[in-house]
Amino acid sequence: MSTPTFVYFPVGATGESIRQLLAHAKVKYIDERIMPADWPARKPLAMGNSLPNWIENGQTMNESQAILRYLGHKHGYYPKDELAAWKADCIVGTIQPLYPKINPTFMFGKPDDAHFDLYIKVW
Repeated sequence: MSTPTFVYFPVGATGESIRQLLAHAKVKYIDERIMPADWPARKPLAMGNSLPNWIENGQTMNESQAILRYLGHKHGYYPKDELAAWKADCIVGTIQPLYPKINPTFMFGKPDDAHFDLYIKVW
């Protein structure tokens, strides 16, 4: 069995929750970070021409929330009970629209005071 690979940019954004799950579950994987200058050449190779991608046993997966759910199921973080799973999906679905407001704040390092105040306000 080969080592799985997580392919994303060298930022937090939507890929950060996947990296956090993998770290918490102590999953060994290759964290392939695509630099912005390399993206035009790599884009046609990415599933759906987008990132993140999770590559495992020859299967490439895309869409951050779908990858997160898959890994959550696989590593015991996703509820087996259907109602509890629905509640978990509702929480993720509620938080998801806030990402565009938060991501620019934390993607590229420590936020300044104004951005941190925005983070506190949104959350």
